[in-house]
Amino acid sequence: MSRYRWLRPLKCIETMECFPSLAGKSLPELHELLFSAVRRGDVRVIFNNVVVPREHIAAWVDNYSARWPEQGSHTLPPDFGLSSDDLSQVFDRPNHDNRKRGRPKKENSGWSMERKLAHEMHQMLAGGISGVTRPKSAAEAARILIEAGRLPGAGTDESRAKRLTNIFRKYYSSG
Repeated sequence: MSRYRWLRPLKCIETMECFPSLAGKSLPELHELLFSAVRRGDVRVIFNNVVVPREHIAAWVDNYSARWPEQGSHTLPPDFGLSSDDLSQVFDRPNHDNRKRGRPKKENSGWSMERKLAHEMHQMLAGGISGVTRPKSAAEAARILIEAGRLPGAGTDESRAKRLTNIFRKYYSSG
């Protein structure tokens, strides 16, 4: 046996009635929900003190249903033990999930400052910016932007220029 708490399927149905997300569900609906969760492998199964691999659970359940069709299509074998931890994890959820999803709204919106300056370096090297002497290399263009105070942040001027040159090469290098 393992250290987990294992419940028989009928005891699981009694436990499921207490979960707020399943309030108001009928008994056949609870049987169907439990059956589908076990068949998908969301709830671990133990049989004869051995945990059944998730890949095998669907086959075991289908074989049981085929062997005893009078039991109903959503009936689990009574000698299965189902993990109460998994049962709680799958079904004990609020009806409305309020967790935020995706990237926060204002964080990382658009290009970073370095990426914008790399684009500006590209324009400088192409001769598209008037009033600026056309640099001969990406490193020189980075130094011009650093001397103009366009790149904030920590580090020496050399390290910031090197960082900006590397970013430029990442997006605009042909090699």
